[in-house]
Amino acid sequence: MQHFKDFEAAYEEFRVAIPSRLNGAQNYAKISERKNQDQNYIEKGLCNRVSEAYKCHEYVYWFLLNGLIGFLLIGFFLYLTYFDPYSFEEDQIYKIPLKTKEYGIQFYVKSGFDHKYPVGSSQRAELENNVITEYIEIERHECSLDLWWHSQDPTLTTPDCDKLKRMGIPLEG
Repeated sequence: MQHFKDFEAAYEEFRVAIPSRLNGAQNYAKISERKNQDQNYIEKGLCNRVSEAYKCHEYVYWFLLNGLIGFLLIGFFLYLTYFDPYSFEEDQIYKIPLKTKEYGIQFYVKSGFDHKYPVGSSQRAELENNVITEYIEIERHECSLDLWWHSQDPTLTTPDCDKLKRMGIPLEG
């Protein structure tokens, strides 16, 4: 930007000086010399800077575009391979309801779940254990919040703590 400001200042000085410089043929050489200096400045300085800036912007846009495409591809790959195989809430992806053998905790899975986690397999048993562990952690956290609110107002119930008690799970682990 400094080059643009220098150019503008030089141009303004040149533009203001034109009427006084045109008062005689003797000044023609000075005007011509100044014009050539300004033109050289533009050609060698400003134009090169603009060209370099343009090239730089091209590289930045290329990098951003390719970076964005790469990021989206990696995100899509992670989505397909590492996304949780289950959810405690039904949505567009997790549509199939299942329950754990132990405790009967309901969770939802994606289509193709039985292929990756066949009934009776060690993968299925491990997944159900993960569902139970995560569910208990969530319920214990919710129970601690219930207890805090109950301590503030004893008329409030503690449904999450009651749920853990019904399941025979200690409130703290």
